[in-house]
Amino acid sequence: MKNKFKNIALICGVGLMAFAASCSDLDDEIKSSSYDRLFSPTAVEARVQNKTNVRLGWTKVLGADSYVIELFANDSLQFEGSPVTTYNEVTDNPYTITGLDGETKYSARIKAVGEKISESKWTGVFFKTDAEQILEAVTDDDITSSTVTLRWPAGTAVTAITISGGLEETRTLSAEEIAAGTATITGLTYETKYTFNIMNGTKSRGKVTVTTMPDYIPAYPGDDLQAKIDAAEEGATIMLLPSKDGSTNQFIYLDNETGDASTKELTISKNIAIKCLGTKPVEAQIKFVLEGTDGFTTENIKFIGVSADILIKTSNCSGTIIVNNIEASGFGNFVVDPGTNTCKVDEFTVTNSYFHDMCSSKRFVDSQKKKCAIMLFNMKNCTVANSCSGSDFLRFDYNANAAGMIINFENNTLYKIEATSKGLFYIRSNSNGDKAFTANIKNNVFAEMGEKVFFSQDAKTDNLIFNNNNYFNTPSLVVNPDGGSGKVFDTTGLSLNPEFKDAANNDFTITNETLIDKNIGNI
Repeated sequence: MKNKFKNIALICGVGLMAFAASCSDLDDEIKSSSYDRLFSPTAVEARVQNKTNVRLGWTKVLGADSYVIELFANDSLQFEGSPVTTYNEVTDNPYTITGLDGETKYSARIKAVGEKISESKWTGVFFKTDAEQILEAVTDDDITSSTVTLRWPAGTAVTAITISGGLEETRTLSAEEIAAGTATITGLTYETKYTFNIMNGTKSRGKVTVTTMPDYIPAYPGDDLQAKIDAAEEGATIMLLPSKDGSTNQFIYLDNETGDASTKELTISKNIAIKCLGTKPVEAQIKFVLEGTDGFTTENIKFIGVSADILIKTSNCSGTIIVNNIEASGFGNFVVDPGTNTCKVDEFTVTNSYFHDMCSSKRFVDSQKKKCAIMLFNMKNCTVANSCSGSDFLRFDYNANAAGMIINFENNTLYKIEATSKGLFYIRSNSNGDKAFTANIKNNVFAEMGEKVFFSQDAKTDNLIFNNNNYFNTPSLVVNPDGGSGKVFDTTGLSLNPEFKDAANNDFTITNETLIDKNIGNI
């Protein structure tokens, strides 16, 4: 909370003068050394707390038994008209006034009162309250693709809700809604950001910003996902949700013959998205074959596979493929071109994801069949750990249909990627010097890899461009050891310990301040 306070104090004494707000001429504040009246309070301070409360404090006046406080609204030390509230016989110092209007200028004045002596002159102070926040936090259960339900303390003084963003209007609240402390705003557009401001007349009493849900098809554990995909329209979103009774959040499918859990293969033949709500996570033992789609997105899902599984097969696809905020483990590969069709993907982007304990003796991305051309491959803010032992990390063989391919590998953390076959970036031109691709490797952390892990052991890997990377216990990425077969090295990077928070328990949060300051790794 940002405190706002201003004060004007009156300091009285021989030879000392200071400005203060007063109800009459201050020249006669002290008549004589006999002190026939109390001094005015000094060092008066107003400190706004919890948006609509104010804590008033002052220096205790000698001889005062109590104080009187008058409060004026929409005022800046003018003290015109009648006070909205008067507090008599105040003995607490500091003194807190609660329940004021939000975003309102107030003036308060204080005088000291005592027995057998005249009361003091007034001393004034002004302040402005903060905007209130009486609206409760909006949860996923309050949001649909076309409605948002808002809640506030029942019976609170409010009059209307203003809406801005995808819609500009003011909705007057009914007496029933005010009494219940809730209203549902309808007629909204899906996946659109709106700001709702609850008003009392012209004053705001709270504000929230909400993005409506996608216009999605719900899917629950036990549903036939392939049937939902087949029935969905082009551009649809299928939302994986926990069971309605809350008993499970797992999409696990059983083998018809053995009854054992198996990874469900789903064929994607249209541009759709398969997601889950970030606040309602699900686990899914599923994998995808992109067969005829010109776009695909998956987001917010924890994927579980086995070593025979490929999470995404780029069988026959085009357009843009987006993978965001997923976790995957156990799979044999993340992405594989099975070599069944000639196709071209404009962009394949992977962001904010965590991959671990997968790709044993297999590649993370394997595009060696030269059929599916990925023109732009982006991977950013991802962590990959304990994977690809005995194989490669990224493999892209020269593909005449993908000439000029660009790989952007940025702000990732790679930990114990034992890619000892051909290397981490086994990306090849047709011949050394062709530079049929460009791989920009920037702001990454490489940590804990053995001497047999190289960037590439192939001379055709001829266009890796390094910038601002860090290497910790990865000796063969920096220099070729005696007898080593590496072809590409980065001698420009740092060699700092990332100081992972708890790598043994899969927490790869980087705590090294230098790396954080230099924006290196998945931070």
